[in-house]
Amino acid sequence: MAAIASTWVVASTWERVRTRPPERTLQLTGSAKKRIVSDLIEWTGSVEVVDPADRTAAYRTLHGHMAKVLAYLKGQGIGEREVSPSSVTG
Repeated sequence: MAAIASTWVVASTWERVRTRPPERTLQLTGSAKKRIVSDLIEWTGSVEVVDPADRTAAYRTLHGHMAKVLAYLKGQGIGEREVSPSSVTG
């Protein structure tokens, strides 16, 4: 009786391993390759000028630095609408 039971256990296990249940199979109907190009990047930068004696002169210097930074970014192909400078803090 034990020989019959062990033969049945081995046979049923072998059948499950060999046929593989449907929930463990993967069907592919095709594939595609496409290069992904990111269209969004966020960077944060700061330009700082310190002139404790004359706040107006510091603002003028800061304005000149920002003009240079924006010109550099434009030269690198970044459009004006893609850059959003914020106000002066201080």
